[in-house]
Amino acid sequence: MEKGTKVLNDVLNKDRRNVTALKHLFDIYRRTKSENRHFHKLTKRLLLLLSKMIQKHNMTVEVYNEYIKHAKQPKFSLQSCICD
Repeated sequence: MEKGTKVLNDVLNKDRRNVTALKHLFDIYRRTKSENRHFHKLTKRLLLLLSKMIQKHNMTVEVYNEYIKHAKQPKFSLQSCICD
């Protein structure tokens, strides 16, 4: 899994708006129950990008709901992502 995380981070270093790479990293953090500051920052960035894509509004809500389930102490609300 560390190799996959490294590859995804390399992709994001080249394209910070790559929603696919962000979603995969979010899923890795969520599945490994790895909650750290990177998880919260990555989730907020993913939600912000998704909220700006009209065709991705359902995914925005799904990702936020998964974030709430996983995060022991959520660091932001969905409204704060959409309004940024």
